[in-house]
Amino acid sequence: MEIMCLHPYLSMRAVKEMSALKKFGHKVTLIYEGLGCSVEQGYGSFWDLVIQLPSCTFKGEFYFRKLYPRIYKKYLKSLCEFKHFDIIHSFSLPDTLAIAAIRYSGIPVVFDSRDVSSGIDDILLEDFKNPLLNNFQSHIYSKLIRKFEKEANEKSSGRIYVSQEMQNYISGIYKIDQDRSIVLPNYQSESFISHKILHKLSDKDKCIHLAYIGNILFDDFHRTINTIKKIGVHPIHFHLYPTGDKNTINDIKSIFRTNPFIHFHNPLPPHDLIHELTQYDFGLTPRPPDRNVLNHGFALPNKLFDYLSAGIPIAARNTNSIANFVKTNNVGFIYNENEDLVSNLLKTSNGYKIDKTKFIMESHITDVIKLYEQILN
Repeated sequence: MEIMCLHPYLSMRAVKEMSALKKFGHKVTLIYEGLGCSVEQGYGSFWDLVIQLPSCTFKGEFYFRKLYPRIYKKYLKSLCEFKHFDIIHSFSLPDTLAIAAIRYSGIPVVFDSRDVSSGIDDILLEDFKNPLLNNFQSHIYSKLIRKFEKEANEKSSGRIYVSQEMQNYISGIYKIDQDRSIVLPNYQSESFISHKILHKLSDKDKCIHLAYIGNILFDDFHRTINTIKKIGVHPIHFHLYPTGDKNTINDIKSIFRTNPFIHFHNPLPPHDLIHELTQYDFGLTPRPPDRNVLNHGFALPNKLFDYLSAGIPIAARNTNSIANFVKTNNVGFIYNENEDLVSNLLKTSNGYKIDKTKFIMESHITDVIKLYEQILN
């Protein structure tokens, strides 16, 4: 099967799905618009062909492209004339490329929702807005982007959602074909899993070692500091692999530079990161910023499957999809406040049995293949 992976940037979710499809004998072509943090980790390693859409020619063009799917009409038509594709697998946020494919390609489109724009406050759409627009215009811009979300879900030939909670939400506000909709969490790629494990640090010092991977946001600065203060106490060692604004990370580092229980680590490639995580006892998925709670309520973030791929259980904040996933699969515990987290870590013995193979993309990608076949037949 010839698959076009159509993506505004390139997410790790796309890398994991497409590499799994490649292992099952399908051909995958990447058509994308800009570089993302996942590109260097997955770029060129398995794609049959990679094509970047023409870059913006003037400042602000990026924002206008998001409003006009028709801009991509000639690119999509020429690509489909250049190469035969059986199906287009397009990813969300912004959804403009998916809309263009639905309207102009003449090829069945599967719409894969990484996030939902209607679950994000206007302020979080700043990356998709022209900074010169005033607040009223920005609000209108946000409404247009969310209108595309409706079309992408209702007019696509098939849909894929990160969690059951996300599918339930979308089906509650839009008219979608449930028979051509599936749930596929952000499972880990088999190639990233380390089969060699490190000795547990807790076996040496008899302390608990908690790991965190993820973004540290400036506007979540004080909450982050308070969380670290509550966790970074004897006998709990807190190991952070932060991403985000370097100045914010350095400011937080400076606050805790003399604390022997707080450890900041440099970012690592997926395989090395998962190997290093094997030495810890738990992985943390904390509370999301208040302004993005709705969207995070649907999310099953990559970090969740990074932890499970390392064989370590989850310490998860009580948000809808993550809490349900952890409980259903018995892969950790749920907490409500930081005090609950600390008390649970101190009293919980790590008796969880994590079956890594259950949470790899290759074990579930056949659901996507069946969806393709259902559409094409």
